[in-house]
Amino acid sequence: MKTVQKQYKNSTILLLNEFLRKRLHHFLWLILIFTLSCAKESKEVPLDSFLSLQTENRVGCPDITQLGCPTFTLVRNFLVDGCPIVTIVTYSVCINGITFNAPIWVYGQGADCDKLKKKISDAYKTPFIGPDLALQIINSIETSISLQAQDAIIKAVANTPLNTFNCTSTPCNPINKTISAQTSDCLRLCATFDPSDEDGGIWNLSTVVCGTGCCSRRTSFCIKPDKSICYGPVTKMELGSCEPTTNSCPLGSVPGATCSLPCDRL
Repeated sequence: MKTVQKQYKNSTILLLNEFLRKRLHHFLWLILIFTLSCAKESKEVPLDSFLSLQTENRVGCPDITQLGCPTFTLVRNFLVDGCPIVTIVTYSVCINGITFNAPIWVYGQGADCDKLKKKISDAYKTPFIGPDLALQIINSIETSISLQAQDAIIKAVANTPLNTFNCTSTPCNPINKTISAQTSDCLRLCATFDPSDEDGGIWNLSTVVCGTGCCSRRTSFCIKPDKSICYGPVTKMELGSCEPTTNSCPLGSVPGATCSLPCDRL
């Protein structure tokens, strides 16, 4: 009887810890959205705004803070269809390569951002295939942000003592050094309708973690003498598979797509 009680107690503690972790991540994300919504449309966003924040827990992919290499945070505005996407990304610089987590981002302000959000909403309204169309647009946004972050990270490293990535031949032949983008956690699309928006309302789409997995995009590269980037072969890897949890969409929203690994975002 005591053994059963002990097992029940341990299970309860584990569930409570998992619940608190997810609620903490959600709280930090809300702080991030509030902070970034006040940011001006500039080329740079002050890093001070993010010093008290932590990036989301990347369950499934290797923890870049445990690689034994220097780790940094990059904060930038990246343009997607004219919309400034306010972005924060964590990366680690090792001798043979750079690894970065999928960027965390929010929409900036302005007409172009309104158009981009409406484009997603209109796609979602398409009968039968709406969620898939909307997800394709969101994935393309994520891919654009990831590739822009990749360029920005390499350029940031190029002028530092950590740069061990210079090209050694002409023409360049990048085969020994790589930069890896990784995105973790299986995701489910959720949709919330906002009737207060003009033109009959708008669907706001977001994602929730629904399982564990890891996707990685590894790109060979080297840095030319003029500091431009020479890219080589790209390899994508899928590690693990989704094991859906009980996580569901937030109250007031509806599921827009099935739980899946977000490899299409790389």
